[in-house]
Amino acid sequence: MPFSRERQDCPAVRGDRAAGGKGFPGLNCARVCVYRCTFRRRRDFQGNRRFSKDSVMQKYTASFLGRDCPGVVATVSRILGETGCNIVEVTQTILSGEFAAIFVVQAPEGRSAEELREQLTAGLAEAQVDLSVLVRPAIEGQWGKDLKCDPFVVTADGPDKPGLIAAMSRVFARHGVNIESLKAILGEGGEDHALFVFEVMVPEDADLGRLRRELACEGQSRHLRVSVQHRDIFEAVHRVNSF
Repeated sequence: MPFSRERQDCPAVRGDRAAGGKGFPGLNCARVCVYRCTFRRRRDFQGNRRFSKDSVMQKYTASFLGRDCPGVVATVSRILGETGCNIVEVTQTILSGEFAAIFVVQAPEGRSAEELREQLTAGLAEAQVDLSVLVRPAIEGQWGKDLKCDPFVVTADGPDKPGLIAAMSRVFARHGVNIESLKAILGEGGEDHALFVFEVMVPEDADLGRLRRELACEGQSRHLRVSVQHRDIFEAVHRVNSF
C-alpha cells in the first residue's frame, strides 16, 4: 500500500525503511506513529482551530445576557470557537425568558479582553442574536480552596416581601458562609408565596448552632419557615420523597 506524504515523513516509517523494511501496514503505522511521533498540534474539542502544544493560552470569563431563543448556546459556542477560544467551563440558566450564561475560555496569546469582547459582539450581531457581552480576565484560584467546609442547603418559604434575600445573606456573611447557588421560586404556594433555596459552604470552624438560631430568628421576624440541612441529608430526603 503506498504511503501518503505525511506517512512517508513519519519517523517510524523512515526508520523501518532504513532498516530494509517496506514500512508498516496502514493500521500498524498509525499505532506506531502515536507512540513514536511527537505531535505538536492538536484540534480543540470544537474542531474549529488547531493549537500548538507550546502555545500560551490566556483565560477569560465571558458573560452573556439577553433574550432567550432556540440556538443561542449553539451560536455563542460557535463564535467562541471561531475566535480561537477553547471552552473550559460553562454555566447557563433562563430567568423570566432571559438567557444568562458564563463561559470560562482559553484565548490565544495576545488577545485582550476588549478585543475578544468586540469580536464576540460583532459575531452575535452578524448572527442577529441580541446578547450583551462582558469579558474579563479569569480569576485564578477559588474561594475556600484551602478551607475545610461542609455543604448545606438552607430553604426559606413564606410571604414574599422585599429584603428577604438581603436579610438571609447578611446572616451568612457574618459567619463567613459562602453562597454557591441561590434559586427563588415565586407563586407556587400562592400569589404572594416565595421559596428560596440557598446552597452554601459552611466553614468547619463556624458555630453551626448559632448560625441556625440566627437564621431561624430572621425567618420568624418575616414569618418564614427556615430549614438548615447538610446537603447529603437534604438530597437523601428528597430522593425518598420522590418515589
